[in-house]
Amino acid sequence: MFIGNRSKIAYLTFLCLQ
Repeated sequence: MFIGNRSKIAYLTFLCLQ
């Protein structure tokens, strides 16, 4: 599986917005 930095940033942003 490949997880790019954009996916990580999007996930972290999602957690911060909660």
